[in-house]
Amino acid sequence: MIDLVFLGLVIFAAVYWLVALTAVVRYRQRRPSTSDVAPPVTMLKPLRDNDGQLYENLRSFCLQDYRSFEIVFGVRDVHDPAVAVVERLRQEFPGLELKLVADSRTIGTNLKVSSLANLVRHAKHDTLIVADSDMRVGPGYVRAVVGPLEDRRVGLVTCLYRGVASHGVASKLGAMFINEWFLPAALIGTHIQRLRHAFGATIACRRDTLRSIGGFEAVADSGLSAASFFTDHSDSPCRGPTHGWSRSATSCLSLSGF
Repeated sequence: MIDLVFLGLVIFAAVYWLVALTAVVRYRQRRPSTSDVAPPVTMLKPLRDNDGQLYENLRSFCLQDYRSFEIVFGVRDVHDPAVAVVERLRQEFPGLELKLVADSRTIGTNLKVSSLANLVRHAKHDTLIVADSDMRVGPGYVRAVVGPLEDRRVGLVTCLYRGVASHGVASKLGAMFINEWFLPAALIGTHIQRLRHAFGATIACRRDTLRSIGGFEAVADSGLSAASFFTDHSDSPCRGPTHGWSRSATSCLSLSGF
């Protein structure tokens, strides 16, 4: 009897990973939708501390092949180590709109949500992107992310990501967890049921969509990451350093029905 139970588990695991491999291969073959419409974009970047990868991560957002965008960086303490990184970028890219907001205003128990609520008040544009500080992206990132929003039926755009290890065991384990468990599991989930949540790496939406669900204030006391507050409650609270690994965005997924 025990042998049959273990045999069943082995078969189930083999089938799962076969399905997962198929889902990943199909996903890699997808290409992000492109659009000639390029609305001005505000990227919101809550920051805390410097894990050694912050400069390169944030710099990748400054190198976007996109006509009009601004980046609003936010810290809760003016003495946060991330401030020096932002100032370095402002000197390196004087032609970009790079804002730094230091605001300790707290609207609830979730400090990351509080930071985003503080940042969005300084956003000049109505197309918004929320992106974590440990993300590193290519020059076509903004165009790929906001492209699906041209369809008014799409209220939210998110994207998966892959872990990139830099050094050390913790870095490699963190990247392996993302690449070999989270990513395939997330893809399988989209085949089981309609995607109704956003992944924490990236959220793009229009300002009116954000306002329609009550803004960041709606989940200020939820204990959730603002990255998933739109629909599902699946992400972790605000994080600090990521032990030397960063995340690189892959293709986008859009959510309609908002």
